[in-house]
Amino acid sequence: MGKALETEEALIIPEATDAELRETFDYAANYYLGISAEEFFRRLAAKEISDDDPRAEQVLYVMNFVLSATGKEIL
Repeated sequence: MGKALETEEALIIPEATDAELRETFDYAANYYLGISAEEFFRRLAAKEISDDDPRAEQVLYVMNFVLSATGKEIL
């Protein structure tokens, strides 16, 4: 595995593939809410899940951390 890169804006972990990111998101959504990441985003957009829900906040925290660490945009 390669070395992480540190920039002025973030710590970037370039080894993560899009498939690995999706797997991480799916794991977080399933762990906290029992649903897939795709279903999480659908429900969040439809306001069926509040971003104030502590479980949803945990999923969003994981997703924001992973995206920030990899330097990726929303997939």
